[in-house]
Amino acid sequence: KKDFINYTHVFIIDARLFANKINAKAKEMNINSKMNVIKYYDSNINQAERISDSVTSNIIFWKRNIFEHQKEFRIAFPGTNITSRTDLMNVGKFNEDEYLLLDKDTVLSKEFKIPYPKEFL
Repeated sequence: KKDFINYTHVFIIDARLFANKINAKAKEMNINSKMNVIKYYDSNINQAERISDSVTSNIIFWKRNIFEHQKEFRIAFPGTNITSRTDLMNVGKFNEDEYLLLDKDTVLSKEFKIPYPKEFL
């Protein structure tokens, strides 16, 4: 078993595999799942898309543009109330080559570069 206590970041190598595992488990548990990249907005400008999303669960995919540097991808379970650890979703095991565990110092160092799989180079 890996010791996760010293790690602060997880880099998922195969995002499609991860998304498929989440969606399959959510479907099995009869839970609605949504995932998307976050859209960033300027709060001084009214944007039609954001306004129309504000009355749907898609509003969870919007953040003010002061957070744009985060380049966030979000997974949400609209209508699901997670109140305890037993409500967490176990999507199964990942192979060692499907993720990287990284500590905060490594991620924040100037030398850190995202290690792309060979097929992306």
